[in-house]
Amino acid sequence: MAINTSITTLPTPPTSTDSATFSTRADAFLAALPTFQTQLNSYAGEANSTQTAINATQSAAAASASSAQAAQSAAAASASSAQAASDVAAGAANYRGIYSAATTYTLGQSVSFSGAVYIANKTNLNITPVSGADWFLIPNGDVTLNDTQTLTKKTLSAPVLVSPRNNTASFSPASGGTVTLDLSTANVFVITLPSSGTVTIAAPTNPPASGTYFEFALKFVTQGTAAVTFNGAFKFPGAVAPGLTAVTGKVDTLVAYTTDGGASYQTFTAGLNA
Repeated sequence: MAINTSITTLPTPPTSTDSATFSTRADAFLAALPTFQTQLNSYAGEANSTQTAINATQSAAAASASSAQAAQSAAAASASSAQAASDVAAGAANYRGIYSAATTYTLGQSVSFSGAVYIANKTNLNITPVSGADWFLIPNGDVTLNDTQTLTKKTLSAPVLVSPRNNTASFSPASGGTVTLDLSTANVFVITLPSSGTVTIAAPTNPPASGTYFEFALKFVTQGTAAVTFNGAFKFPGAVAPGLTAVTGKVDTLVAYTTDGGASYQTFTAGLNA
């Protein structure tokens, strides 16, 4: 009997460092949890049914000495899967929200951390979730693959590939210059403006595929009265770009995101005259 239930990837969790999207992401994340729990329970039920079917096969095969070892190996593998499914179901019933280093977690309680869900293998405090002795990573949730990975006979359901995070690229254009943002290399762009003239922000290159959310920040360091113009792909509230601070040494920050493969970038002010 095959396990047919799939577990839908949870939405991007909120983070305290991004107040602009915290409420929206928190609402979406919490709204997805009931479905998540239902899918986990269904997964556990199918795993238990699979275990029962394998046990029946093992009993029938026991009469044949030549096949007994093969049946035993299959049963052991199924038992491991069933136990994992049982752990997943228990973790869903004991979900404690986003991981906090200040909270003590006990055996069987689950948390969200970096887009994945973990179950505590034992009581722990201030131990960052990572698959190992203290935490169990729930399968079929969000999984982060670092460096080179070999996947053999694995199915990726709606994978989301994102560009590097927390990388910064810096520019110091001259008056009349153009800045092109490469979204495959960074998601924070620091642009030191000239003392006067105009700088143009071109349409970014290498955006993620349509359907993938990608957000980046533009930090303008003012050196005088230089103006900034934006490519038409940048969309501002009211179709009007904000005026930047004309005070030397001040920083103006804009945040932009795309979900349509870079056809447009919804852009808004995150901070001025900082």
